[in-house]
Amino acid sequence: MQTNDAEVLAFLTENMDIHLKLCLDQQHPSGWSEVRSKVDYDLWIVLNGKIRISYRKTAYTLLPGDMFLIYPQEKYEALNIGAPNENCH
Repeated sequence: MQTNDAEVLAFLTENMDIHLKLCLDQQHPSGWSEVRSKVDYDLWIVLNGKIRISYRKTAYTLLPGDMFLIYPQEKYEALNIGAPNENCH
């Protein structure tokens, strides 16, 4: 039996509670990068632009509509790899 992402998300949301501590709407200019880890889970939702995240020895390219979950205390590196003068948001 195969499940799709929507079915998995529906199952998870029926069986867990999510409490948000902070919600930010951030834009980063061309060339922006950061290397860090966070104390809590961090959920990224890409609205526009193109972001490269290196996480757990794997590089991911995030595009508009993508979501990415970072576990607590896990180091990641993020970089705006969009077109010149294009913000990622």
